[in-house]
Amino acid sequence: MKKNAPKMQTVPFQHNPNITCYYELEFGRDVIKPGDKIRFKNNRGYYVFHKWVHNSELDVTWIDCMDTKSYEFKSFYIEQLKGVHRAKKSIRKKLV
Repeated sequence: MKKNAPKMQTVPFQHNPNITCYYELEFGRDVIKPGDKIRFKNNRGYYVFHKWVHNSELDVTWIDCMDTKSYEFKSFYIEQLKGVHRAKKSIRKKLV
């Protein structure tokens, strides 16, 4: 049996002149880089930041990230970004 060929061709972001990708995002006093854990409004869990993308034709901006539990890729509008998750620092024992 032959499998049906996909009817829709996907075009990478690099070949579309209207879409630009950025790999660092300034959010408040933090600079979010790929691999940082972030949170979104009205969503539970943490996501790993990959990039943020802007489509100049539609004037839409979104963030591409990956869920830390299910490892599925998701996209959220940039307005939904809640903040960066930084691990708490443990209290270091002082040497006397």
